[in-house]
Amino acid sequence: MFCMKAIYFGCIGIVVALITAFFTVDFTYLYKITGAAALLCVALAGLTSGAFVSGQQYGRNIHSETKQTRQERYGMMLFSLKAAVPNICSAILFYLLIA
Repeated sequence: MFCMKAIYFGCIGIVVALITAFFTVDFTYLYKITGAAALLCVALAGLTSGAFVSGQQYGRNIHSETKQTRQERYGMMLFSLKAAVPNICSAILFYLLIA
């Protein structure tokens, strides 16, 4: 169930892109908006996973946090990555169809 919520959340970016493209009659917004949403989700996943910190700082963070907070952070990272999947797929598809 948690996986489907993330995918539905990711589909919100696709719906926003479709609405924007139809109202502005500029269909390049389809891959621009979905690509930006995918990039945002991947960046958020990187931030919550600790991918952008040094090894020493990551080790100190792991040492100072509890198992529960580590699991919550890991869950947020997975949610962000799963939300990025529909946006990545649609951005590639829209780019290949339009450009």
